[in-house]
Amino acid sequence: MVHNALRAFFDLPVPKRTPSSAAALVVSNWHDDGFADGMQAAEYRERARDWVADYVAKLDVADDPVGVERWVSAPVGPIIAEGRWTG
Repeated sequence: MVHNALRAFFDLPVPKRTPSSAAALVVSNWHDDGFADGMQAAEYRERARDWVADYVAKLDVADDPVGVERWVSAPVGPIIAEGRWTG
């Protein structure tokens, strides 16, 4: 979810690349799946939101990344292989 938020962040126009917009993207990309309960999910969502905002505050947001992670899937025989690709 953090990676998805950062990918969306770098899709924004430079003037909108702020720590607060990065934090908002974590919240809007968040899913509670995989957490013990809503309380645990909320705790980690807030941590992730703060991590991303702090990270972005240290960047030159006018720089575009060399690559971003994307979720990819491809049929391989009878199965579908899935994973992240950086490019």
